[in-house]
This record gives sequence, structure tokens and C-alpha cells, in this order.
Amino acid sequence: MHFSQQLRSVVGVGLVAGLLVLVAPAEALAQRVLHVPSEYPTIQAGIDAAEPRDTVLVAPGVYEGVGNAEIDFNGKAISVIGENGQAQVWGESGTFVRFHSGETSESVLEGFSFEQEYGRGIVIENCSPTVRNCVFGCVDGDTLHMTNSNSTLTGVSFRNWSSDDAVIIGGAPILDRVVFPGIRLQMSQTNAVLVDCSVTDNSP
Repeated sequence: MHFSQQLRSVVGVGLVAGLLVLVAPAEALAQRVLHVPSEYPTIQAGIDAAEPRDTVLVAPGVYEGVGNAEIDFNGKAISVIGENGQAQVWGESGTFVRFHSGETSESVLEGFSFEQEYGRGIVIENCSPTVRNCVFGCVDGDTLHMTNSNSTLTGVSFRNWSSDDAVIIGGAPILDRVVFPGIRLQMSQTNAVLVDCSVTDNSP
């Protein structure tokens, strides 16, 4: 092998090694699992610490108070998952979950039960997250308020004991096996697709 070929080989190996050094830390930071409450005291603390593609895994139990009863993805492409579908969140008022910072389908909420007295269950504004296998219950207030969204909701139940509304305005969301018992589902200027959904007692 000529000296020039050897030099090219050494340079090539050096470049590859350098790329590995540069890439490895970023890959190491991605796809972590952040545990609540063993590592982070609240759901929001886990979200705030998460990087893109991370999973915030919330252990079975009841969560309430600041950092739990009102959570915000802040535009992050992360998954927030209630382990075994057994994470319950209790609140008194406000909005349990808010998506309003450009979230995409890679922002995933899954496996939670949210129950509160007054306020909204979930608000989705001008973004399109993924919500799976969750229950949102309110005594008084909109359980769902969605505007200009192409979100996908699968296996979600919205309950309200005062027969307030679930509202969908604009966008083209997909609702698959979503249940609205005793709630007025109001849709306006939307291309929403409903698949195997149940709307009962949908009185004006």
C-alpha cells in the first residue's frame, strides 16, 4: 500500500471515530425512560426533564396537586405513559392536559385516568398530538376542547356528569373507539373522522 493510500485510510478511520464520538452522546440522551415518582416527583417534572424521543413512565398510583393536576407537553416529542394504565390523576379545577405548542403525532399521552370537579379535561389547540387509552372525567366543564387539530385519539373515554360539551372545531382529527357518554359532542367546520365511536344522550 502506498503512503497516500495509508494516509487516506488513517484519515477515514479518524473521521468515522470522530463522528461516533459526536453522535454517541446525542443517541445516549435520546430514548431514555424517566420514572415518576421514583426519579422525578411529579409528572410535569418528568416532562420538563425529558428530551425528544424520551418516555416519561408514571408508576401506578394516585397523583394530585401542583405538577400533576395540570400538565403541559411544551411542544416536546415525547411519550408520557401511565404504567399498566393504572395512573390516576385527581384535581379540583383547571385543565388537566394542554397541548398548544406545535406538538405532533410524536407527542404521546397514554394510559391515564383524569378526574376533577370543575374545568376542562384536555385542550388541544393548533397542534396534533396522539392520545391513547385515557379517561377524562369532569363534574362540570368541557372534557374535550379541540381546535384546528389533526390529532389521533384512540380508546379514549370522556365523561361528564353535568352533560357539558366536547367541542371539535376545524382540523381533521381521527377519533377511533372514542366514547362520549352523556356529553353533547359539538363539531364545527371540521373534517373529523369518527371510527367505532359512541355518543349517548347527545341532547341539545
